[in-house]
Amino acid sequence: MREDEPERYAAPTLPPDRGRWAAGEVPGYATAFGLAQEVDGLFWIRIPLEIPAHWAGRPLYLSLGGVDDDDVTYFNGVEVGASRGARVPRTYRVPGTLVEPGATVIAVEVTDRGGPAGLYGPAERLYVHPIGDPADRLTLAGPASMMPIGRI
Repeated sequence: MREDEPERYAAPTLPPDRGRWAAGEVPGYATAFGLAQEVDGLFWIRIPLEIPAHWAGRPLYLSLGGVDDDDVTYFNGVEVGASRGARVPRTYRVPGTLVEPGATVIAVEVTDRGGPAGLYGPAERLYVHPIGDPADRLTLAGPASMMPIGRI
């Protein structure tokens, strides 16, 4: 398996090389994780989340705010969306078949082609809620982990 394969970093359980993950908070660029700001390349960001029991089986609306530059986003190891460009708001639908109560991981594969890398914008733009029920919202702002994989 190549080191940059999504199965390795998007899975709900942390890969065996957990010591290479830098702790920080989102929203935040690489510097929020103690990494150099001007490193262009491929990064992974993992955001832990606890899904409430009453969300089980319900489709979700996922908002990541902004990603600098491109992303592929996974919910417990399953791709739920991808976008290109630093100015594109990231909003994705998570199918209800993927939503189970308990510990969950949102993993974001970030490709940065210049400048800082990471999730940016106000914390209020990082959230998830059942579709049709925006009042039942959980914030994604807070603790996360990041690992640089390679330079481009």
